[in-house]
Amino acid sequence: MPTLVTKMHHLVIKPEPDSLPEYVRRINQHKSLMWTLAIRDLKIKYAQTILGLGWTIIQPLGSLLVYSLFFRYVLKLPSIDKSYEVQVFAGIIAWNLFSYIILQAGPSLQNQRELLTKLQFPKIILLMSKSLVGVIDALISFVLLYVLMMVMDYPISLSMLWLPPVLVVNIIAGLSVTFWISTLSLVKRDIMHLANFALRFGIWFTPVFYTLDMIPDAYQSFAYLNPMTTVVSLYRMLLIDGPGGPTSVGYYSILLLTIIGFLGLLRFKNMEDKYAELI
Repeated sequence: MPTLVTKMHHLVIKPEPDSLPEYVRRINQHKSLMWTLAIRDLKIKYAQTILGLGWTIIQPLGSLLVYSLFFRYVLKLPSIDKSYEVQVFAGIIAWNLFSYIILQAGPSLQNQRELLTKLQFPKIILLMSKSLVGVIDALISFVLLYVLMMVMDYPISLSMLWLPPVLVVNIIAGLSVTFWISTLSLVKRDIMHLANFALRFGIWFTPVFYTLDMIPDAYQSFAYLNPMTTVVSLYRMLLIDGPGGPTSVGYYSILLLTIIGFLGLLRFKNMEDKYAELI
């Protein structure tokens, strides 16, 4: 007599990813966690150091001193003028914030395994808290830049009131790269090493310690293919109240990076349920 064999099928129900408005609402609900993590990181960053927060001042000033001595007094370039130090300091602030977000927020998922597995919260909070520390450092550097401009008797223009929107663009540029790096590095651990390597060389292709007028006119459009060139140029345009600004190529590069960043944000959001398994 034939036997009846029944097979049990297990139904696995996976939650649907949050919609973007719902995701933003959840981020807002956990903003206190973001501030808590940022304050903790600030304390850890300067723990057991003699100068503490003073390193935030010394590091950009040290870089400015080296670049100024080399280009102004060693190379003695004729294009170096009174605004050189102001322009270089603006470039240093922009690049330091961009690279800090990538290098600190990029591996944050890997470095916060216990937090990921024990608490339910939007994982983007980890990236945002790291970015917030970089923003605080940048704001301190801007205060230092204003002091430098006053010491140099350099005019302070009302156009500086537009600096906050440019700072937001600076943050978006860093996060646009970080969204992709943070998710890809969970699968390929070499990604963070590659990012570190790229940033070491990327500064040479960004007008941080040199100005755009040092580049031949025929090649300046190619420089704007780098979105950070546009960010640095916007800072400088507002600080020295200079004419012109980024070319249309520069604005298109920022737009393209923002679109890539938005797609990276969607990927990051949709993969949130898998992070605990991948780490």
